[in-house]
Amino acid sequence: MFVASTAPAWLAAPAEQRLNEISAIVKSSDCPPDYVSSLAADRTALLNLAAEIQHYVNVHTSPPILRLSFEILAMILDEHAQTSSIGECIKMGHVCKQLRAVVLGRRAFWGSLLFIVRPEDRADILSRTGSAPLDFHFSDLMMQYDSELFKLAKENLSRTRSLVLAQPQTEFFEWSNDPRALCSTPFPRAEHLDLSFHNHQRINVRDLSTLNAPMLKSLRLSNVFIPFPTKNITVLHLKGPCYPHDYEILDWKRTLPQFSDFLQMLKECVELEQLHIENTIPNIVSSSSADPLPHKVGPVVLPKLNKLSTRDAIGETYRLCQRLSLPSIESIQLDCDPYYFHEDTRFDVSPFHAHERVGLVSRLAELMPQTVISGLVVGAKRDRGEATWCLLESAPGHHYSRGPYDMIFTRESYTMKDHRPIFDVRYEKCQWNQGVAYLHLIDQLIPFIADVRSAHISCDDEDPNGEDVVRLCAAMKNLTTLSLSELERAALLALSVPASAWAEDRVDVNELSVPHLEHLSLDMVGYFWLEEDGVRCYGDDNIDPLFEMVSSRARAGIPLQSLTFVCGSYLTEDEGELYVERLKEHVSSVDLTMWREDGSDAA
Repeated sequence: MFVASTAPAWLAAPAEQRLNEISAIVKSSDCPPDYVSSLAADRTALLNLAAEIQHYVNVHTSPPILRLSFEILAMILDEHAQTSSIGECIKMGHVCKQLRAVVLGRRAFWGSLLFIVRPEDRADILSRTGSAPLDFHFSDLMMQYDSELFKLAKENLSRTRSLVLAQPQTEFFEWSNDPRALCSTPFPRAEHLDLSFHNHQRINVRDLSTLNAPMLKSLRLSNVFIPFPTKNITVLHLKGPCYPHDYEILDWKRTLPQFSDFLQMLKECVELEQLHIENTIPNIVSSSSADPLPHKVGPVVLPKLNKLSTRDAIGETYRLCQRLSLPSIESIQLDCDPYYFHEDTRFDVSPFHAHERVGLVSRLAELMPQTVISGLVVGAKRDRGEATWCLLESAPGHHYSRGPYDMIFTRESYTMKDHRPIFDVRYEKCQWNQGVAYLHLIDQLIPFIADVRSAHISCDDEDPNGEDVVRLCAAMKNLTTLSLSELERAALLALSVPASAWAEDRVDVNELSVPHLEHLSLDMVGYFWLEEDGVRCYGDDNIDPLFEMVSSRARAGIPLQSLTFVCGSYLTEDEGELYVERLKEHVSSVDLTMWREDGSDAA
């Protein structure tokens, strides 16, 4: 209700007069028929006035983004353009006239257009860049770049801020087959280099000078190792030849620096934030006998490194991790002995390497950041010499995925929502139980998983008694969500409540396995349903292990809240409906993905 005494002086009297007029006319018997429309016009005018006043209020109370100077906006856009595509800058230019003027006034913006304009327009575009640094990204492996564009890049290497050369494109540069030529090429303004080499002769790193790029911040080298300036490096990616048919560089590891020199180089990268090494950790055995002992280098402290990933032999990986000190680390991903590194796919039966696989867990524990491990992904395929384990922390908005190409897990992809990996480690070519048992690896993980609430376990055919699952579940007393893939019958024993427990008048929940488990997801469970003489059964004893498990938990007072079959039960549609109804006697929610006998999804 309008109160004149509380309104501003300029509004109080006119408003009160207008309200009195309206009241008098409405109460009279001769109110014009169109008078209501005039009142609506009054209301619209007042709303427009209020909107204008609110606009001026916002100008002085909200962050004045559009009132920034042209120079400040240009600086903001320059910073944004470092990590954004040219398309995003163009979109920003459509926000308003002032931003469009800023975008078009940036010389670096015009330099980014060289790849998307017609060849005849490049000279005009280049003239608009002035002396601004240029970006040349020959990164599309399928695209045929014209020779004039390569010529333009070669003529402007001294102005290049970012250069990306995918392997098929490097033939256009005279130093594509000779790293020595690259080392003698000055890159005075380069901040990012991504270079791939091929077919060059074996050149020892000691014969190369340091890359002439004093402002370099991000470096990716493929199939070559070149000394580089370490002072400003924040992102480093070193990638050697990975596939047997890529070994055109003979004795690749002999071209690398000595291990002690490699450690010293890393030690100087005090600004390094991300490090990825693929088949490029020097092998001590192949290093010169004159190589001083690595321990004389001392610990390699990388104060700002937050992400480390390696893909190399277990011996080299273990020795590198022994030397690192990572006070700011957030994520470590290690892939040890990938099969595609070698033509020889035989298992590595070295007892020394077997103990390194277990010892790596202890070493990573020393590097672990101060965080609560709330997620676990683990699995093994002993017959293929593979194992993987991942410890995760809670991180809303992040999703961790495995598969469908990770064959340790299922042929379907698996995602753990709202989690971020801390350690993600994979072993290959390891003959478990020869020198070291896989269960010993599990024992090394147990101290870290007491607080795990979400877990995914891939069961192993070589573990018929379900001992892997039993031991892991016994350590995860706070587990609420569990996913099991390629499940064997015996693994359900880890989730069942023995009759001796629930037969007692009082059950001590804390003594039971995973007492707080609420949500269970099962993948590839066709093993339960066997068929003999056309009649379905559940094995020799014809006992349904899944139904026995859910019913035993219900009787013990710790029932499952949901049960999900992710990838097929090999039941017909009618059988599936009956089975769901039976399970719902003990589980609140059951989601069964039914597969037909021919393997296709049921409608």
